[in-house]
Amino acid sequence: MIQRTSWRLKHTETIRNRLLTYGVAIVSIVIALVLMVVLDPWLEMTKSPFLLFFGAIMLSAWYGGHKPGVFATLLSALTANYLFMGNSRYEFALDAINISRVLIFILEGILISTLSGALLKAQKRTQQSLQLLQVSEAKFRRLVDSDIIGVVSCDIYGAITEANNAFLKMVGYTQEDVLAERVRWDDMTPPDLRHLDVPAYEELMTKGKNSPYEKAFIAKDGRRVPIIVGAAIIEDESRENVISFVLDLTRLKQTEKALRESEEKYRRIVETANEGIWLNDAQSQTTYVNSRLAQMLGYSMEEMLGRSAFDYVDKTDLAEAKRNFKHKKQGLTEEHDFRLRRKDGSSVWILSRSSRIFSENGELLGILSMVTDVTERKRSEQRKLLQYAVSRVLAEAKTVGDAMPAILQSLCESLGWQLGIFWGLEHQSNLLYYTNHWHIPSLDVKEFTEVKQRITFALGEGLPGCVWASGQPTWIVDLIEDENFPRASAAVKVGLHGVFAFPIRLEQEILGVIECFSDKVQEPDEDLLEMMASIGSEIGQFIERKRAEEELAKSQQLFWSFMNNIPGTAFIKDEEGHYLFVNPVTEHWTNCKQADILGKTDFDILSSEIAQQIRENDKVVLAAGKPIEIQETLPQSDGERYWMSFKFPIEDVSGKKMLAGMSFDITERKQLENRLQQQATELAQANSIKDEFLAVLSHELRSPLNPILGWAKLLRTRKFDEATVARALETIERNAQVQIQIIADLLDISRIIRGQLNLNISSVNLVSIVEAAIETVRLAAEAKAIEMNLDIHANHAVVLGDSSRLQQIVWNFLSNAVKFTPNGGRVDVRLESIGTNAHITVSDTGKGINPNFLPYVFDYFRQENSTTNRQFGGLGLGLAIVRRLVEFHGGSVKADSPGVGQGATFTVTLPLKTAVQQMNNHRDMKSDDLPNLKGLRVLVVDDDADNLDLITFILEEYGVEVRALASAKEVLSVLAEWHPDLLLSDIGMPEVDGYTLIRQIRALPEELGGQVRAIALTAYAGEMNQQQALSAGFEKHVTKPVDPTELALAIANAVGQMNRVNYSSG
Repeated sequence: MIQRTSWRLKHTETIRNRLLTYGVAIVSIVIALVLMVVLDPWLEMTKSPFLLFFGAIMLSAWYGGHKPGVFATLLSALTANYLFMGNSRYEFALDAINISRVLIFILEGILISTLSGALLKAQKRTQQSLQLLQVSEAKFRRLVDSDIIGVVSCDIYGAITEANNAFLKMVGYTQEDVLAERVRWDDMTPPDLRHLDVPAYEELMTKGKNSPYEKAFIAKDGRRVPIIVGAAIIEDESRENVISFVLDLTRLKQTEKALRESEEKYRRIVETANEGIWLNDAQSQTTYVNSRLAQMLGYSMEEMLGRSAFDYVDKTDLAEAKRNFKHKKQGLTEEHDFRLRRKDGSSVWILSRSSRIFSENGELLGILSMVTDVTERKRSEQRKLLQYAVSRVLAEAKTVGDAMPAILQSLCESLGWQLGIFWGLEHQSNLLYYTNHWHIPSLDVKEFTEVKQRITFALGEGLPGCVWASGQPTWIVDLIEDENFPRASAAVKVGLHGVFAFPIRLEQEILGVIECFSDKVQEPDEDLLEMMASIGSEIGQFIERKRAEEELAKSQQLFWSFMNNIPGTAFIKDEEGHYLFVNPVTEHWTNCKQADILGKTDFDILSSEIAQQIRENDKVVLAAGKPIEIQETLPQSDGERYWMSFKFPIEDVSGKKMLAGMSFDITERKQLENRLQQQATELAQANSIKDEFLAVLSHELRSPLNPILGWAKLLRTRKFDEATVARALETIERNAQVQIQIIADLLDISRIIRGQLNLNISSVNLVSIVEAAIETVRLAAEAKAIEMNLDIHANHAVVLGDSSRLQQIVWNFLSNAVKFTPNGGRVDVRLESIGTNAHITVSDTGKGINPNFLPYVFDYFRQENSTTNRQFGGLGLGLAIVRRLVEFHGGSVKADSPGVGQGATFTVTLPLKTAVQQMNNHRDMKSDDLPNLKGLRVLVVDDDADNLDLITFILEEYGVEVRALASAKEVLSVLAEWHPDLLLSDIGMPEVDGYTLIRQIRALPEELGGQVRAIALTAYAGEMNQQQALSAGFEKHVTKPVDPTELALAIANAVGQMNRVNYSSG
């Protein structure tokens, strides 16, 4: 756009100049014409019509040049002819004379225009030359003053007349030295270089200038300054002045020297480098190689030049090499390793690192590659890969049989060999036997393998035997030429030649031999044999390790079999108490999985109190440094468990102290010991109670007999008045009643214990019972001035029961209250209905009950004071009989006393008639009231065959489906399989008793029978036995011998087949 605008401006200026020149021509002609017309009257200008027009032509040609002058000439000729040459003005004169005059004028005008134009052009050229000269002089002056190049003016004799600052700085002189003529050309030129000035001087004088040439000046300080100088003669009249241009080459020479030194250094580096240097053009043609690369490939440097780089690449890697060269041309920098083929045909592994080379204009000139011989590294990597492959096979293989084929394959494939064979040593026969082999698919080794499978090698026989004997790897270059190779003919048929073998060894023991065969003649490789020896040792260690693993597996199997089957827990802890090992049994007593226990302490599993106890025991063992037997107690869901622990210190391989131990559950033994102890205590107590009871019984029997016998003898031997006789008979009667009551209590206790107490059941109004009992004791109360209070809050307190026995219950409480309440005391009786029950409460202000005796107040034969100095008499049977009578009526009784001297309160709770009717339970059942048990499934367990047969018969008579077992061990499996409705189990059984059995069942989930109803049928009839059975997990406790009807009732109640109250005393 700028160029176009500039051209337009120049074009416009040109047109303007042309119009101006032609305008000047026209104006000058007009002026000449006007002068002609004006001067004609006086000077007769018509006689010479062209006179003034010559001036116009000259002016036009001088100002505009040749063309405006010719234009003015032609225009003047026409004007003069038209105005001044005709017979009359304003007409052209076309006669021959005038035409001739016009033509002569035109020729003269053209001549004037030509000369004036030439003069104008010469003038313009002169001005332009002057301008150029001025510009050139200015540029030269700037060049001289710029101190870039030295400029010197001198004469042809060598005297320097002028010099710029650059030159003076170059040689160390000053302008004063130049003005004083102390600076001369020949003086500054070293003598040994003056010969260079001679041809230059001759050329200068001949041609007026000389070609630049190199020389040196001696500076003022004596140093040599290398320069390049050129000179020209100044074209003046004398031609004796010369101007010279001098360029300081000091830096250039220094640079050239450094460059030469650098080139020499790098040339030596390139030639002596351990790496090959390869320069190829963009078409892969070789343009340079160093001696190392040529030596690497076995060529001379000259042989390699001009050939394609791909001519030297192994065919296997040719495609990869071409792809890599293309990438390099694209600027992708990468290292690449491939094989080159040497001149002798062998291959060499090289690593190539390349970069591109460009020309100044950015054109790709070629690829420069640094080539490193990595054959040894590749071989080392190949062998490392081989060792890694063998190690991986050994690591992944489970057996020697699995490992050996893979090992042979890895060996042969990594080394490029064709066949591998393993000979195993059989220790009993002391011979090497064929075990495994591997070969490449293309190799037909059928005949060869048939041969080797038929033969064995003794020590020293064949290649395997020799390796076995020497214990060292052996190499055979060509087995055909080896005399100690009995399989040579078979090997030749296959095409095998080179072979090496190495031993499989464990320290000094030889375990086998491996052979590797090649189809080529192979020169020995000591490094390879050394590596094979190492691999042989590794394989030997693998074989030994597998042997050890098999032994370890057997040992571990025995260990775990022991740990899984011992009846106790086994564990190992560290010094801080963290569990490092536990056996499966530990899960049972901790309720934790094995994995959850490991790493935790007892504080994480058990209560802090128990954990602290165990931790203290552990510390004792670790401090003592010897085994210790300790009894430990652990709480569990089924109660407290006792363990006998055997703990002892151990150390691991690093010497770290740990604690190991085993604990065995001795709960049953401990419970048995406790039961025996309790029974012994109870027996001693029973004996003491028995003795006390017999003493009291003797006292209570003899005391009434004394007045009876005394008064009887007196009445029989003497005569008394009526009053005395009446008093005597009253005394005899009263004491006889005491005797009768004692006997009645003893009989009641006997019936209750034997379960033969009969009740006459009917509807009984408790109000009448209470009132009748109060009336019975009222006289005794009034005799002691005791206040009797009756408070009734239940007008219709009707129960089902035996009225006489119910009255006996209330009378007993009231008589005791009157008996133990001092004169002037108070006895309160309260009857009330609460819900479905009636409550009878008797409270007094009497002597009260000792808190220590309160729990035993309803026990048989127990009295708070049975000594000879006791204040109150009695056998201690009344309250025991009352409790059993209340229980027979489906009720309960309890006693309460704040303490001695603070009175006592007795409360009886009985079910009202409505509740009893709903329960529909009656002691005297008829045959048509028997429960319906048909279709029930009952599992019966009893170790006594007769009992088992009897119970089975009784239940089958009721339509029950029975499965009878003689051992508790079978119960759990039958329970999960058969799903019975009820379990009927004996308690006293060998190995597993009834208590243990029910605990095991209750620990099961519901779907496996853990919630099955259960009745204990046992000859253990004591109250303690009943409580123990119920606490263990049984719903009912039935004593032997059992009545069939009572057994049926118990089963019906247990499974909900009928709604009746159970009156069984056992």
